[in-house]
Amino acid sequence: MGTGYRIQFKLPAHVENLYLQNSGNGSLTGNGLSNVLSGEAGNNTINGGAGNDLLSGLAGNDTFVIVKGNGSDVITDFKPGAASGDVVKLIDYGFKDFAGVKAAMSKNDSGVTLNLGGGETLHFRNVDVPAFTSGDFTFAASASSGDTVTVLASGDQYKGAPVMVFRVDGKEVFRTDVSVTHASGKWGEFTWTSKEALDGHKLDIAFTNDLYEGSGAKDRNLWVKSIEVDDAFLMDKVVNMHSNSVQSFTVPADDAHVTGLVGVAAMDNTILLAA
Repeated sequence: MGTGYRIQFKLPAHVENLYLQNSGNGSLTGNGLSNVLSGEAGNNTINGGAGNDLLSGLAGNDTFVIVKGNGSDVITDFKPGAASGDVVKLIDYGFKDFAGVKAAMSKNDSGVTLNLGGGETLHFRNVDVPAFTSGDFTFAASASSGDTVTVLASGDQYKGAPVMVFRVDGKEVFRTDVSVTHASGKWGEFTWTSKEALDGHKLDIAFTNDLYEGSGAKDRNLWVKSIEVDDAFLMDKVVNMHSNSVQSFTVPADDAHVTGLVGVAAMDNTILLAA
């Protein structure tokens, strides 16, 4: 299921530090400088970008995205082990499994350093090598340029399931029957991933086969609980999409997507975000 970020924010140029100050989930991305990025109590995704960055997730189950060619980073508070929800996502480094990662680790006075190759390292403060497990790492061949749309939906199943359609700039890209019954209290998760970024494009979520025959018991409806693009909410409320209705959005750019943001403070080369 999507993480459901309340805040998704990328540091603008010439600003070094970014701190999240709320209890919700956040996606924080640095720039080309040596940044300080800090989450808060939620489940955060933190990507320092280029430069040698200092990353802190604080509480919650946090994902640290480390991309080849972006320098050497330090994670201050990674919680390793099977009981933790923290994860490092290594992109394009060539590691195939945890055995390869562990072989590239070394213990030192301040923690553990992972040799990523090519002169890059990832340092974990205040931990020891035996504490790490295979669940602490995921691997990807390259960073995807596309975006993933995730919708939680259910339906009133009168004479068949409601049909939900995703459209981008008016063109249908995904169609599915929503067979999860709304009366059950459950929600189905439906996803589609684009080949390219959706920034600035129009996204429609449409109900296409409405049916009503005179009473609530003879009514087919589509119910949508949330709509996310790359785990950032475009909609976060339950909507009954009756009468073949459509929910339409213009997808904001990653560095402008600050859903749920209620406070921004900028001072001393630092941005503080609050939701």
